[in-house]
Order: sequence, then structure tokens, then C-alpha cells
Amino acid sequence: MKLVLNNKKEIEVQETSTIYNFTVACKKFAELDNLYELFTKENLELCSLNNEKYVHVIPVSKNIEVVGNTIYLNVVNRELTKIEKLENLINSKDKEIKSLNEQVTELQIALAEGSAE
Repeated sequence: MKLVLNNKKEIEVQETSTIYNFTVACKKFAELDNLYELFTKENLELCSLNNEKYVHVIPVSKNIEVVGNTIYLNVVNRELTKIEKLENLINSKDKEIKSLNEQVTELQIALAEGSAE
């Protein structure tokens, strides 16, 4: 199975993986260090697993397990709660309102300058 992160990095995950609980197998600890740092909120913000797209995936925990000669990195994630989704929506609407207010102010200034001439 292939996981594609927001930064376009492709990672092979175990077949039993889901977007909310996936496992990556490594042979060396050096590989693990690089992988461990990739699973951030920013990289999981927009990602895909087996060509199915996901948004707003939030990392919860990362665990390491060594079995024989293989090192497993297990990453547990969650989706946004309804409250977090609502907060994001409110924040985006606030930004839109602020932008519209700025545009109205600019128009008022331009109209006032035009009528003063």
C-alpha cells in the first residue's frame, strides 16, 4: 500500500494499514529517523492512501517496535472533531469577512477621493 503525504513523499505502508493506523517497516534505524519526522500535521493535512484522498488527518502517536531484523513504525492518527471542523469554518469565514471589509473600505476611500475633486 502506498501513502502519499502533502509534501508528495511516497511511503510504502503495511497492507493492514488504514489512514488512522498505519505501519511502516524499516531495516535500519537511519531509515526510521527520516520517516519519523515525516508524519507531521502539515504532511498529513492532505494525503492519500491507495489513491483515496484524506484531509485534516491529525497525528496522535508514533510507536516503534523491533521484531527480528525489522523495525516497525506505527503511526496512530485521528480526524478532526466536529468542534475543530466548525472552528476551521468560522476562521475561514472570518478571513473572508475581513477581506470584504477591507475591499469596502478601499472603495469608500476611492469614492470619497473622487467626490472631493
